[in-house]
Amino acid sequence: MGRKGGGTSLRIFGQRIHFTETGNGPALILLHGLGSESSEWARVSGPLARKRRVVTPDQIGFGQSDKPFVRYRIGTLVSFLEGLYQELKIDRASIAAHGVSGTVAAAFTLAYPQLVERLVLIGAGFLYNGQNASVLNPATRDEARRLVTLARYEADALVADQVFAESMRSGFANQALIESMGRGEDLLDGRLSGLRHSTLIVWGREDRLTPVAIAERVHADIAGSQVVILERCGHAPHQEQPEQLTAVVDKFLAGGAVHQRIRKRRDEENVWF
Repeated sequence: MGRKGGGTSLRIFGQRIHFTETGNGPALILLHGLGSESSEWARVSGPLARKRRVVTPDQIGFGQSDKPFVRYRIGTLVSFLEGLYQELKIDRASIAAHGVSGTVAAAFTLAYPQLVERLVLIGAGFLYNGQNASVLNPATRDEARRLVTLARYEADALVADQVFAESMRSGFANQALIESMGRGEDLLDGRLSGLRHSTLIVWGREDRLTPVAIAERVHADIAGSQVVILERCGHAPHQEQPEQLTAVVDKFLAGGAVHQRIRKRRDEENVWF
């Protein structure tokens, strides 16, 4: 396989999966969002690894992992996540997942409850409905800029170009997953109540891609869940407010209470789902 603490790869179902692994202790798996890769966790993976073993994969079809021409769906990523557990001999782990991968993590937890300790859903706004997910696969620089305007508290042209470049690298998997979600495959409307794990829901107050009111719905659907809304933050708290996110996740994984009451604003009433 490779060295601990640096990027390496292994074979799962014959496909090369790139990942990084660092730290020691209870396992924590970080799952990147759609159209992205494991490097999106760079600002939080090191601090989180001070107390635990952190594994950060490029999911199949993304980043430096293989990109076979298959009919990608959420279930595909769930299958490869199970394979990652097996190959790395992980008996049980907490999972933190961003965006669409929140659906992957929740579906995996429902399918393999014995393998999951705690669950962290970060901006996981596509659990219920995939009809609007096409915005996540920009085909032009202008579309990438629109996505960044929706997703970030502070829009940035350089970030938009990075998003566009990532979309070009993983466009086939992006589009296949978007089309699958649009067909309603593997979505979790009506199923989240089956989660019995300690769950933390983290959202950015200024997320206009998947508005914060969705966090309230997720919180209501998962009994006993906790929710934290980060101010001056959009869709990617691990990139926009990494220190705040690290502190909240550290406390939650240690068994601490972090719950907030969701404070609504008038402009948060209209949501997609």
